Amino acid sequence: MKKVGIVYNEIFLQHETGAHPENSERLRGTIDTLTSLNFYGDGRYPWIIPLNPRKATVEEIKWCHSPDLIQTAKIRCEEAKTVPYQIYLDSFSKRYGETVASPQSYVAALYAAGGMFTAIDAIMGKKVERAFNLCRPPGHHSDYANARGFCIFNNIALAVNFLYHKYGLKKIAIVDFDAHAGNGTEDLINQGYIPADLLMISLHQHPDTLYPGTCYVDEIGAGMHLGKILNLTLAPSSGHESIKYMFKTVVIPALREFQPEFLLISAGYDGHHNDPLTNLGYMEQTYTYMMDEINSILKELDHDRILCTLEGGYDITALSHSIANTIARLGLYSSPFSESSIIEEEQNVLNYNYENMVPKLQKILDPYWKSFKSE
Repeated sequence: MKKVGIVYNEIFLQHETGAHPENSERLRGTIDTLTSLNFYGDGRYPWIIPLNPRKATVEEIKWCHSPDLIQTAKIRCEEAKTVPYQIYLDSFSKRYGETVASPQSYVAALYAAGGMFTAIDAIMGKKVERAFNLCRPPGHHSDYANARGFCIFNNIALAVNFLYHKYGLKKIAIVDFDAHAGNGTEDLINQGYIPADLLMISLHQHPDTLYPGTCYVDEIGAGMHLGKILNLTLAPSSGHESIKYMFKTVVIPALREFQPEFLLISAGYDGHHNDPLTNLGYMEQTYTYMMDEINSILKELDHDRILCTLEGGYDITALSHSIANTIARLGLYSSPFSESSIIEEEQNVLNYNYENMVPKLQKILDPYWKSFKSE
């Protein structure tokens, strides 16, 4: 069994978004499920370690975000205390958008980023071996100057900087399995706000069919990160078998060759077939499978340094069950949930993923990786 830290604080519930897909019930439902499984609360298993997040400082947020964005977020959240209507962060008008500014959203965002730092300190200090930052707001769509896609500050990119600046780690990998591409993270990499040698792997629904409409196969990074961004653009309705193929042919070979010192996971659960915002076909056991594969590569790397942070996932049952499976496998404990009805993928979906997308990606990456050299 591995010691797993769960970062959580009720400040994350105070990011109030109203009738919005990214709402506080996501965490309330998850905490209820985790508590029922003894993964959280007073009756938790001894391998579960609660971690209380600290606030990120403004100087730390500036590693990845402009002073204007930080100031705008602070001011609009203050303004939200005094007006009877919803305010947004991603619109000049303030009255329209998708990323809500409520009275406590700015503070919650500082704690969401700071939760990453708390978890990293716990892992590096050997208080825990692995961790999950159970936070809101999410982060992987925000870039240097923009809050967007329900995200205020980019929690995972800030974690890369924290590992680099505080601990001197230089080889870090991100696996983003949210159904939406981690475009903010990729933008920060391309804009030069990631000083570490970073491998970014994003498995997401094809950008022609889903927000944010970027992060295509041929977008592979720039400068020192050229060839280090891997976008696996899955056909709509892709499911468990497609994910197994992606891990076998791309994800695990890339991680094995790259040999990261620390692994970060943008853990979005909106790829589940019941999610209302996307068109993928993952099942609860898909998240178990991905963590099992990641466990296998960590064993090869001979370290346990892995931190997951919550991104999307908007069906409460699917979200809470899939997070529980992830936490269970982080601890090398049996996953509590598995769906009995297997969702079969259409042959045209498999053909696109296996015969079109993966070969194209491997060909593009051929000059940069031994793993993808043409025979």
